[in-house]
Amino acid sequence: MEAWLEGLLLVQGRLLALLEREGVQPIAALGQPFDTHPHLALGVSRGHGTPDGTVVGEERRGYTWGERVVRHAEVVVARPGDNETSPGRVGRRSEAR
Repeated sequence: MEAWLEGLLLVQGRLLALLEREGVQPIAALGQPFDTHPHLALGVSRGHGTPDGTVVGEERRGYTWGERVVRHAEVVVARPGDNETSPGRVGRRSEAR
């Protein structure tokens, strides 16, 4: 099982390197102001002590190719308030990034 996982990580690294050489770049999301062009808001979270509209969680990494968005970054955005998360909050997914 360990060798299989090591092989998958090697393939992932090579694929990401190939995409980077071709100009595909990850979108910086965490700590950035929410922007509707590269980001897609999946939910809001309250009580982080960060300014309203700041990205506080990244559910799925997004990518650009030059100036074009290939996949939007799916994010959680800060809103002022108490420590509760909004009722529409989407659960975290574990995913290789």
